[in-house]
Amino acid sequence: MPQRDLLLITGIPGAGKTTYGDRFASEFGFVHYDLEDQQMLIRFASNPARFIRELLHQDGSVVGTWVFSRSEPRLDQCFNSRVPDSS
Repeated sequence: MPQRDLLLITGIPGAGKTTYGDRFASEFGFVHYDLEDQQMLIRFASNPARFIRELLHQDGSVVGTWVFSRSEPRLDQCFNSRVPDSS
């Protein structure tokens, strides 16, 4: 099985998270999940476990970007907890 990478990039607004995620996608073939995109955030917020399973089951490497916010789900905590596999 080929090696896959999962990069999580977070920070304050305007720090360049999306730019770096886009560059990883264009230069290294990563799939970029940008949680500052409203549709992507809605997908995550509606079912975080399913969203994370989708990230982890990608064929290639994944980069996820999101902004610090007290009102949004904590993606970092979701990755630190065990995500049940329903496949």
